[in-house]
Amino acid sequence: MKKFIQVFSMLAGIVIILTTQSCSYLDSIGQPIEPTPGYPENLYLVGTHNGWDATTASPHLNFNDGTYEVYQYIKEGLGGYDFKWITELGSWEGVMGDDPDNPGHIIKEGEIEVNAGDAGFYYIKADLGSMVWELKATTWGIIGDATAGEWDSQTDFTNFDPETNTFTMDVELTQGSLKFRGTEDWTLNYGGSGLIGKPVFHGDSIDIAEAGSYTITFSLGHGGNYSYSIVKN
Repeated sequence: MKKFIQVFSMLAGIVIILTTQSCSYLDSIGQPIEPTPGYPENLYLVGTHNGWDATTASPHLNFNDGTYEVYQYIKEGLGGYDFKWITELGSWEGVMGDDPDNPGHIIKEGEIEVNAGDAGFYYIKADLGSMVWELKATTWGIIGDATAGEWDSQTDFTNFDPETNTFTMDVELTQGSLKFRGTEDWTLNYGGSGLIGKPVFHGDSIDIAEAGSYTITFSLGHGGNYSYSIVKN
């Protein structure tokens, strides 16, 4: 966190100082937050998905409580489907990975790569308070009584851009409501408010007032840059 301090005015021996701060990340609703002391300002995912290039590692969403998350498309590369975490772009100092003696736990020395096992779009969470990691394969779509499958069957997105983590589809909707879902057990689902906005984790269903053909865009960009739009054609 950088601070820029400017002397605003000096009158009669009184110095008034205006201090502004720059914040390098936002919370889940787009508000700037301060890093928790003792934890890195952010984590970055480096691995086969980006050729192990530490300068282009994927920034996480920092929840400011020692936990971090990122959605990442992992493709096969040299060594398989592997990744580690770094705390500063371009630097391998303090690199973290899986504990070979206690899989599922994060360590800094003697670490090995986390192996996803297969190509796919994954939810990845690192908890530096408990020093554990979580990995979930996801398949994203829409579900709800505004969709063809109602609340029983998910309609999967038809297009995906792995460079931006953006899903799109053209779909017929009826009057009703829907949510975005990534896992059948509902552990990863998002709602929202209005037809354009920022998805809310486990949030309210999104109302569809008119039946018709819609183009739906859903993005889970790096660094918590999440968004959606539901546009009637």
